[in-house]
Amino acid sequence: PILRSDCEVCDTYDYKEEAPLECPITVLGGLNDEESPREDLEAWDKQTSAAFVVRMCPGDHFFLQTEQEQVLQSLSVDLDTIAQTV
Repeated sequence: PILRSDCEVCDTYDYKEEAPLECPITVLGGLNDEESPREDLEAWDKQTSAAFVVRMCPGDHFFLQTEQEQVLQSLSVDLDTIAQTV
């Protein structure tokens, strides 16, 4: 199901350039992900005028399954930071 969803996103997504978001963006990636290398992830910085960070986790393209605890911890830290500024 995950691979099928990835393929569907790739086949149907059509990027439309718009003004950057005014909210922070955190991008998560796998250190061994050959499909989405860090350089590609860093391009997301153009999509925000606010804070931007790339966090790399151990694993490949499916690190979300194998590194769930680290992913949730990273999200928790970032959401806590955002909540303190609101």
